[in-house]
Amino acid sequence: MRMFLTPKWLASHAFVVTMLVVMLAAGFWQLDRLDARKASNEEIRTASESPALPVEDLLAQVGAGQDVLDQTAVTATGRFLDEPGLLVANRTFDTEPGFWFVAPLELDDGRIVLVSRGWIPRDVAAGESPQQIEVTDGRVVIIGRLFASVDGGRLGSPVNGVPQVSRL
Repeated sequence: MRMFLTPKWLASHAFVVTMLVVMLAAGFWQLDRLDARKASNEEIRTASESPALPVEDLLAQVGAGQDVLDQTAVTATGRFLDEPGLLVANRTFDTEPGFWFVAPLELDDGRIVLVSRGWIPRDVAAGESPQQIEVTDGRVVIIGRLFASVDGGRLGSPVNGVPQVSRL
């Protein structure tokens, strides 16, 4: 019995008890993250099932200090500007690396919003610049989803002379 009271045994027991407490705390932390993820998914599902709203109305709400829900269905009416778009780097589609092609759309009221025109594989983007990608002329009506911007965007190195961003 005295063997269990030696410093070596006491240290091992203290280590086991400490690890038990750490593992229990990590388990409860994971459960909290699960609850937060479920709540976030429910908000996104609700927003995606709602009818499309004009983006101008949502921009007015943001100007009034209200948060706009990610994944909200929106409509935008305007024309694409002649300026080249941006490539948003490090975007994957079916595990393939590539870019989002983002182009500026001037709304009928004169404000400008960025519209993701689609995904471009990295090997295609390496040989093609956004100036070569056809942009629809004239007035267009777009129905899509609003995505919240990621804070802390940064500019990356240009691809074929066109600036690319890592986050948007």
